[in-house]
Amino acid sequence: MPISLHTFPSLARVPGLLHGVTDRRGGVSAAPYDSLNLGLHVGDDPRCVLENRRRACDAAGIDPERLVVAEQVHRGNVATVTARDAGRGALDHSAAVAEADALVTADRHLPLMALSADCPLVIIVDPERSVLGLVHSGWRSTAAGIAGAAISAMAALGGRPDHMLAAISPCVGKCCYEVQDDFIDIAVHSAIVKADTYLDRRGARTFFDLPGAVRGQLCEAGVPRRNIEASGVCTACSTDRFFSNRVDGTTGRLAALAMLL
Repeated sequence: MPISLHTFPSLARVPGLLHGVTDRRGGVSAAPYDSLNLGLHVGDDPRCVLENRRRACDAAGIDPERLVVAEQVHRGNVATVTARDAGRGALDHSAAVAEADALVTADRHLPLMALSADCPLVIIVDPERSVLGLVHSGWRSTAAGIAGAAISAMAALGGRPDHMLAAISPCVGKCCYEVQDDFIDIAVHSAIVKADTYLDRRGARTFFDLPGAVRGQLCEAGVPRRNIEASGVCTACSTDRFFSNRVDGTTGRLAALAMLL
């Protein structure tokens, strides 16, 4: 099966930007990582993962050996990367950019990759200033305010939040993201402004709108709401197309890819 890269209309109109989000189809990994697993850190055969990365990067038009990947430790840290970082995490997860969950750059021809199996991945670009960000915004990183931190890091490179466009990948939706009291307590005392507005109580059960919270943080950081596009696809509802750790437990990772030309 050929690889499908899911793109966002708003980002597709940006000259000099390559981007895409993979699904789980078109790779060589065996179950439970079937088949286009792009994560080197989940127990899959590394040879399969590297072949999958080659295929995904070929579809995107980028060099897989120049990928820059964050370690993704579910915190709020942002790393600014340059051409000197090309290849970090591309072939070996231990070489990924340490302690970071978001990468920003103003360098061209430097492909960024982020991985997920339910967490929102956010591609952010300032088309006028040619500044790019890629954020892994799981709930802990969202609670730490990572979207705003990434916008600030992009501003330090010359970007203007009011000029930025952002796109939120397929991720677990409010329909499926059930949370417990400990999560609720952390969320309402976190960097998520008005966190209670993202809670959906259904009798004794509570669900959380994680992509909605990410959108809210982008707006708080100055990105116009009209400039934020979300896929609207829930990974937990669509395990035939996407990896979901919440549903499947041990599973693969999809990726968001982005590069300035």
